[in-house]
Parts: sequence; structure tokens; C-alpha cells
Amino acid sequence: MNVLQLRKQLATRPELPEISGIVVRNYAGRGDISRWSDLLDAAFTAAQPPVRRMGGSEFSQQFQGSLWWSAKRMWFAETNNTLQPVGTVTLGLRQGKTRTSPAVHWLAVLPSWRRLGVARLLMAHLEQSCWDAGFRQVDLETHRGWRAAKKFYQTLGYRNTLRSSTRTKPDASKRIASG
Repeated sequence: MNVLQLRKQLATRPELPEISGIVVRNYAGRGDISRWSDLLDAAFTAAQPPVRRMGGSEFSQQFQGSLWWSAKRMWFAETNNTLQPVGTVTLGLRQGKTRTSPAVHWLAVLPSWRRLGVARLLMAHLEQSCWDAGFRQVDLETHRGWRAAKKFYQTLGYRNTLRSSTRTKPDASKRIASG
């Protein structure tokens, strides 16, 4: 598996940056499924290695069918004039042998909105949610070949872990509300 595992230690509650023209909201129901799928498709069109298109059935399998998923832990960044999603991120919970840990799932920003702070804003919402729930570290996985993603996460303070590449099972025992 060609996965890079990263972790960030949270020393303080993250501040939310402001981006003119962007609002962030949580998942709001069935209509967001196609928005999420379209956003991921557009965000990862040029990804190497490629990401296959995910539709409603994959959304249900990835999120709604998982015990760890909650609408309060999925965020959409939208333009405040058209309410069109330009980015999304989801926070999952993984159950390890000795602890539950929060994990970033599917951070995606439309190419035309990259380098404008949208991903930072979404990650700040996710990290605030972790902080407010008592978690002081956040894990994530990205493909080793996605250099821009790796560099972005490292600028946010995420560092390589020595954890093995085996995946842990998500856990629904600890619920995180949005910040």
C-alpha cells in the first residue's frame, strides 16, 4: 500500500481563518451526496495516481454505512452568493488497540479554489471539533505520490508517523459535534 500516514499534535484550539465570500456548513441531507461526489470528481480529476469516481452508493458505503460517520463531522465550504460547494472534508474516528483517534477523510478543494485558504479553513473546522471533543492529535493518510497534498499537510504541522500501514476500524463510541 502506497499510503503516507501523518499526525498533528494540537497544542491549542485552532483559530478559524476568514475567507471573503466563503461560508462553511455541515452536511445537510441527501442533496449533499451528489454535491460531494461531483466535488471529489472535479477535485481529483488530474490526480496521479487517479481516484475513481464515487457516486451515491460509494457515499453511503464510505460514510452513512459506517458507525463512525456523523453529519456534524462533515463540512462543506461554499461560496456565500451561489452556495456552490468548493471544498469538503470529513472527520472519522478510528478505534485502535488502546485508544480512539480522529482521522481526516477526503479533504477535497476544487482546483480553481486552491491556494486561497479553503483547505486551511476546512481543516481548522475539523481540528476545532477534535479539540472541543478532547482530542489533542489528528491522524490522516494520503497517497505518497500526491506531493502537493503532503506539502500542504506538513505546512499545517502534520508529521510522518511510525505507525504501521494497517488500518484501524472506525468507532462510533465517541461522538464529536461541530465546533
